[in-house]
Amino acid sequence: MALELAPPMGFDPHSDGAAAVLEQVAASGARLCLLALGAPRQEALAARGRAVAPGVGFASIGAGLDFIAGAQRRAPVWVRRLALEWLWRMLGHPARLGLRYLRCALVLPRHTRAAWRLRRSG
Repeated sequence: MALELAPPMGFDPHSDGAAAVLEQVAASGARLCLLALGAPRQEALAARGRAVAPGVGFASIGAGLDFIAGAQRRAPVWVRRLALEWLWRMLGHPARLGLRYLRCALVLPRHTRAAWRLRRSG
């Protein structure tokens, strides 16, 4: 069974509406839910979904739908081989992705240190 739940722009993964959507997913019998809300909303909804619907796998596919639909082109193979597709996408949409990628880059050192500490303590 496929549920088509297209949230409006500005969808809040912490809202009552999000809770209702997750309850629908849980009741549907679905085993997989693909989320294409954009970061970090899709990740927040997936985290909340694990508690509401533990039997459902939540996959954040982001721009994957745009690539499949042909609305957005993938980076050339040589860019992908260098693991720089994120840079290709940012250069193509700097206003939309630049600040998002900067925020991610700013939290990376803190998360890296925390992961390193966990590894050392285990």
